[in-house]
Amino acid sequence: MAELIAADELASKGRTGEAEAAYLTLLKQSPDYEEAHFNLGFLYARQGRTNDAISHYETAIRLVPTYAEAHSNLGNLFVRAKRFDEAIHHLQTALAADPKNSRTYNNLGSAFASAGQMTNAIPQFAKAVQLNPDFAEAWFNLGRSQLVLDRVDEAIAAFQTAIRLEPSMGPAQGQLRKAMERKQALGY
Repeated sequence: MAELIAADELASKGRTGEAEAAYLTLLKQSPDYEEAHFNLGFLYARQGRTNDAISHYETAIRLVPTYAEAHSNLGNLFVRAKRFDEAIHHLQTALAADPKNSRTYNNLGSAFASAGQMTNAIPQFAKAVQLNPDFAEAWFNLGRSQLVLDRVDEAIAAFQTAIRLEPSMGPAQGQLRKAMERKQALGY
């Protein structure tokens, strides 16, 4: 445990090479230490070492199948790698283990949206804002998905909420203008 804390401290100070060495030393001593695999996966993901990160997250999940955060982080990596089916699977598994995590609902919505499945994305974003009404990013994502499906009034309301929560959110302001223009073009 003390070794993990020391490695985490190195990582938090940006001493990634030393942190990696400390995690690897710890894993030589305790190869089934799921938290060390998770933290090393997190370190690798931040460094853009996607395949290494995936490997360590998968090991953490093999050791603890209900490790929600590992499933969530792995799902997010798969979204970036455009491996949407795997991403959706892992994000859904994370939610089964931790069903009140608004960030994971938002990430699942993003996975569906990235896969072009807006009708599946919207309920995920809606659940994220239901769980956390102050989650500006989820309101923005909800609005974007609604706008794609021409649910213009709903999109406008979502963008307005995102902007109210985070006034400096430039993309939301741009999407709100786009939604207002679409509403005017549709004549209502």
